[in-house]
Amino acid sequence: MWTNVLRNPIICGRIRAFNALRAEELFIKHHSFSRGLMRWIFVILLTLTAVQAQDMLGAVAWQAAVPAGDFRDFISAPTLRGVGVEIRRFLRPDVSVGVAAAWHVFHQVRDEAMPIPHGHVSGPQNRTVNIIPVGVSGHYYRPQGEKAFLVGGRLGAACSIHRHEIGVSGFENRAWHLFLAPEAGVLIKSDRGIALFSVAWNIAVKSDNRQYTFFTFNVGFAGQKP
Repeated sequence: MWTNVLRNPIICGRIRAFNALRAEELFIKHHSFSRGLMRWIFVILLTLTAVQAQDMLGAVAWQAAVPAGDFRDFISAPTLRGVGVEIRRFLRPDVSVGVAAAWHVFHQVRDEAMPIPHGHVSGPQNRTVNIIPVGVSGHYYRPQGEKAFLVGGRLGAACSIHRHEIGVSGFENRAWHLFLAPEAGVLIKSDRGIALFSVAWNIAVKSDNRQYTFFTFNVGFAGQKP
């Protein structure tokens, strides 16, 4: 029965037209969201360049990421597409609080059978997840010469954009999650500023039946010495 329906050229044409319209709608929504997010990141970057107080530190970091836990069942490939920005204020030489934001893009093409009611669908699948966390941060430092080892983390909210495409069909789901990210690393001072190296375990707590956990390996530079 379903084979005859899918072979009907009129029905197939309507399905393709619907999928094309849906894909265009999703692209417009995603493009609009991306432009809005980029404006916020640009504002934060301008703020970082304006940080002048000796008890303030502004940092920009490249963040490579590796999926973990159940997230690996959907996307297992690591990603190099991640950026984070942060402003920290030192309450005392060994303690800081701040605000932070980041953007991580995970993508993988997989070719495997996917179960559906009464059968399976096979073919190339484009899987993409954007995770955008924003929140507050807190860190403790232990200086040793020109280095300062640190432990701390971030707490806030994260927006996830989960997209799954099979052929010309696809769906997109957005959700907000409680987000936390314990972190450990080191700051290295020099005449040119401060280099930042750290590892963080990122958890976007389950929301709408999806949870995302991943490790980030961060390399960044600070614009002002504490």
